Amino acid sequence: ENSLKDNIKTNSVVIHGMDLATLKPQQCLNDAVLNFWFKWLGTSRSPDDGTSHVHICSTYFLAGVLNDGYSSRLQKWLKNVNVFEKKLVVFPVHLGHHWSVVAVLNPGLIKKTTARWGHENYTG
Repeated sequence: ENSLKDNIKTNSVVIHGMDLATLKPQQCLNDAVLNFWFKWLGTSRSPDDGTSHVHICSTYFLAGVLNDGYSSRLQKWLKNVNVFEKKLVVFPVHLGHHWSVVAVLNPGLIKKTTARWGHENYTG
């Protein structure tokens, strides 16, 4: 089978031939291709860089939150990651016939509040 494999530090990134076929013209990219690419992008390559300042969620994460809420299964995906210490958090999202990303810059600056925009106690 035509597969790609890349070992970056301790992370093994594999994509299979069937998924590679989605890279051909007039084909729709699938989630496996995007997860491969995002995992590859989000892995630090320098021996001096112990942790990445970027966290890229799986293509399944945001869909899971929207369908099931922040379930215990999804919480496990982030159990070793403090997203509020990152400089960039990326959420891939599939919108029917195309992919987009939601990017959160400096999530540690997000204000914790129960007041929402438009509420009289909201101070922004």
